[in-house]
Amino acid sequence: MFGRIFLICLMFLPATSSVASAETEEGLSSFDELRDQGLLYQRKKRTKLAYRFLTRAYKAEGGKADFKTVYNRGAVAHELLLLEIAFEMLDEAKLLIGDSKRRKRDAAELEVLLNSLYGRLKIEPAPGETNRKGRIFFESQVRIINKKKRTLFKKIRERFRATELSIPTTVYLPHGRFTANNVPVEIAEGETATAHIYLQVDRTPANAGGLNGWWVAGVGAATAIASTFGAYFLFADREPTTVRQLLPSAPPPPGEGDR
Repeated sequence: MFGRIFLICLMFLPATSSVASAETEEGLSSFDELRDQGLLYQRKKRTKLAYRFLTRAYKAEGGKADFKTVYNRGAVAHELLLLEIAFEMLDEAKLLIGDSKRRKRDAAELEVLLNSLYGRLKIEPAPGETNRKGRIFFESQVRIINKKKRTLFKKIRERFRATELSIPTTVYLPHGRFTANNVPVEIAEGETATAHIYLQVDRTPANAGGLNGWWVAGVGAATAIASTFGAYFLFADREPTTVRQLLPSAPPPPGEGDR
């Protein structure tokens, strides 16, 4: 009987220790504690936890003025493909270099890495677009041969499909030719591309039973989207198998709705 109880205690020990450890870590509050915990997780390759604690350290008093916090938060954000934050942290870290040769080297290496892989895309509302919050569906205009680049793009694409953005905004994509809600864009190193788009806005009724109902909305969208599709088919290397943008149904002729 004693042996059985001992084994049961052993089974629950790791979980109990993990819970106690998590509670202890969440109790960290000072800037130094939060930063050191984040850096420890970063060394252990526990990227999400590293980002969580470095973000808390960054928001704590003194965090934005600490090169190590800002730089490493940017490096971890890059690993998580939170590229907008990675570039933002790089810009802030460069202001904190001072006379340190090591800081200058670290910031330069991160800058070369980010710029060699990704380029900047400014997202602006298209003429007549009244929505300022919605989703952006990115697609590659050509097949991405490089496996690593293809994997990166797929992860970035899925993140944007699952996240609503407020426009105007700036995002980052791998170098190449893409479409943003069917608008052609070309991303190149050292350049800033611009796309004027109609956002994908969820118009699914509450009782639709979980059906996907993404619609393009906005005053005057129907007229302008025709030219958007024309531009897409003109410049794309191949026609899309599925057009994901759906136009709102046209209103019935006057009087028909009363029949």
